Amino acid sequence: MKGDYECTFSDCAGTAMFLLPELLRGEFVYAPPIDLWACGVILVQILTGVEPWDRAHPEKDPAYRSWYRYVYSCDPFNRIDNVTLCFFIKLLDPKYNDRLLCIADIRKETWYKRQEEKDKNAHRLTRVQDDDDDHDHDDDDDDNDFGLVAPEEPIKVPKLKRLTRSVAQSTVSHMVNIIKKFLEEQGMSYQISGNTIIASTHDRDHQQLIVKIDFRETREPNLTLVDLKRTKGNEQAFQRLFTSIKQRLSDLIIALPLKHFTINI
Repeated sequence: MKGDYECTFSDCAGTAMFLLPELLRGEFVYAPPIDLWACGVILVQILTGVEPWDRAHPEKDPAYRSWYRYVYSCDPFNRIDNVTLCFFIKLLDPKYNDRLLCIADIRKETWYKRQEEKDKNAHRLTRVQDDDDDHDHDDDDDDNDFGLVAPEEPIKVPKLKRLTRSVAQSTVSHMVNIIKKFLEEQGMSYQISGNTIIASTHDRDHQQLIVKIDFRETREPNLTLVDLKRTKGNEQAFQRLFTSIKQRLSDLIIALPLKHFTINI
């Protein structure tokens, strides 16, 4: 790794979308951060199905200008949950010194650990004995007495059902208590897991509506990132619920575009 960091680049070569902002400005950059930035841009495309920008230059690209100004409510970043957003905020930070610059740092991130756990579960080998297929196995090889199944699924672009993101001037615990009280007043059932609330109710047509409310602290005093996402149910019913919650939180919500803040994960 030390050898890699001794190698620097300053020339722009390659597809503009994947180039570091520093390279586009003609600055010298160490090798590994160049690859990590490009991988980050590719990962945004994989998870959202949308290209985040054409080039990481705030004066030449409106989409990157929004990201550069720390506006996280724009497409495609409004398609992802808070944990994933926090990861991209660090991986694709406009400020070089605040960015994740090596694999070791990435492995410490909550998003990476979550994906690593999912991969372990998805690729856990399951032994399946199938008597009907015994003739396909080599009797001399004990390992072939079982079929080893490693589930592999193609990458799918997630469907955005409805996600709203806001910043509240409050602590996570205070926000959770406010939402709990609101849900109880509305007669809604809910479950709390960490900083996430899953709430359920039925709309006017007696159809089930399930929403996920996620809270994440920032490193700015008393600022909390709030996600409200519809996971099941009618869009209009979700909109009515969202409007009611927004009215309840009206004294705490900070208007978008968001100011610069850093996420605690």
